[in-house]
Amino acid sequence: MARACCDVPVIPVSAAHAHANQLAAVSAAPAILVAIEPQLDSASAVFLLRDEGLTNIGTITGVDRLSRAATALATALGCDADDPYSALDDVARGGSGEFASAMDSVVGWARPLDLCVDEAAFEQILHGACDDLDALRDAASPNIVVQEHRRSLARGFLLALVNRVADLAHRLCDDHGAEQVACGGSLFSSPHVNADLRAALRAPLRIAPVPEPVGLSLGGALAGARSIQRGAIATLALGPQYSETEIKAVLDNCRLDYVYEPDWQRLLLRVSSLLAGGKTIAWFQGPADFGPRALTGRCILCDPSNRYARENLTVYLGRSGTRLPITMSDAAAQDCLCPAVTSPYMLLAATVGDKSRATMRAALDDCSMTVHTVDRDRGAALFDLLELHRTRTGVAGLINLPLAAPGEAAACTPRDAVRVAYSSAIDALVLGRFLLMKDHWLLRFDAQS
Repeated sequence: MARACCDVPVIPVSAAHAHANQLAAVSAAPAILVAIEPQLDSASAVFLLRDEGLTNIGTITGVDRLSRAATALATALGCDADDPYSALDDVARGGSGEFASAMDSVVGWARPLDLCVDEAAFEQILHGACDDLDALRDAASPNIVVQEHRRSLARGFLLALVNRVADLAHRLCDDHGAEQVACGGSLFSSPHVNADLRAALRAPLRIAPVPEPVGLSLGGALAGARSIQRGAIATLALGPQYSETEIKAVLDNCRLDYVYEPDWQRLLLRVSSLLAGGKTIAWFQGPADFGPRALTGRCILCDPSNRYARENLTVYLGRSGTRLPITMSDAAAQDCLCPAVTSPYMLLAATVGDKSRATMRAALDDCSMTVHTVDRDRGAALFDLLELHRTRTGVAGLINLPLAAPGEAAACTPRDAVRVAYSSAIDALVLGRFLLMKDHWLLRFDAQS
């Protein structure tokens, strides 16, 4: 049917190969590429990347067993079992390693690429954690011990999973002389899981730019290339962008009052002043980003040093339970993270150094946070704002959430951005060089300090 619809060659691409193609675009040969996709059958496999191309080492089996265990644990902890890995990641915040060694003995490799779970031992761990399993299901329990057990069980399971991936990667790197590991699939969509994996590996780690199933389209698009060079995915700013004329037409049609600022630095100064004053800013610049994360073009920004920033975002914007990622320049990451990381796709968590914790307080989860790093090549407009705001205030980064209503996709068009901004607690909207504010006095005030 595809051949009948278009006069171009059609190349069938498996989900596993699509993940591998995406990983090859961000990895340097020789590398081991690990794709684990719980959401798709037969989409988990291991590949070897060499200069001459990709070689399929084999299919990873037993992912369904792992998912059943994750679902059972999520259910036991009273979490959403539809997406158990994400649910466990949320519960695991601040969890200790109390159950790490016990969980580590439950998850293993029955054969080189066959995952297994000792279900009987798994049940014993749950019953040993709490005499009353019903208590573990109560996410709002006032019992401090119960809450610590909930967090530690979730963290222990995720650490066991990380250790199995690290074992596999080490074994295959030794067998094939690989110097780098790259991981893709929705199992690696958690920045904190990726941070634990990065710490467990001997080799450098790369993560697929879009590890979720939606990212398979990127790998599929690369399938027609004779060879996939590193850097083939230079940016995820792949969506539409709009001219000033198009933006102005939308604003005029919506009968909205706005200020047009032709001087880019003056506009950045105004935005920085608003951020420093505790305002929440909708940021609409350049092309739309592909994937579920806000990177540079469709963002809700907030200064993390403000004592009310977390409440403003989680309560008034309806983002309860959401981790608050920080976007910063590569240079700022070098100064305030321990150790410094480069995280261009918002897929790594990092520990914040002592001197920067006060200014990052709204985004911290147990002294760590999800990090997104940018440079001028991967988002010049946002990079300019970050550097100006850092110079003016000493705050190394900004909280960055998708410019979207709760449960919706990120705004794509200027009209989408207007709808999101004016139907929420967002204070100001910046579209290109147009500034809109709900406070009309502040809109006409020309901030210079």
